[in-house]
Amino acid sequence: MPAISAVDAISAAVQRTREFLFKPFSWGTYLKLGLVAIVTEGLGGNLNSSQHNNHSTGGGSGIAAPLHFNAEWIAPIVFAGLLAILISLLVVYLITRLRFAFFYCLVTKTKLM
Repeated sequence: MPAISAVDAISAAVQRTREFLFKPFSWGTYLKLGLVAIVTEGLGGNLNSSQHNNHSTGGGSGIAAPLHFNAEWIAPIVFAGLLAILISLLVVYLITRLRFAFFYCLVTKTKLM
């Protein structure tokens, strides 16, 4: 029994994707699946900064001043935090669904999502 290498599997997947997107070529399919791929995988860049943090050893005591919140600010802050969590969960769910839809389109060669 011949050994199966990862290169053979990847090259077959790339060939299948090439045939799906370009034979016959359709701008609608190409742009739609390209947008899904960009949204689900990102643009390939990271948000790390190459700047180095220089900590000054100035004459400060290093103790931060305590935060003073009024009672009317607590409820909007908690609401904004819960809303941010809800929106981030929704975005993660949609990205996951789009990844599976993209994979399904490539596997079954359907052009509808």
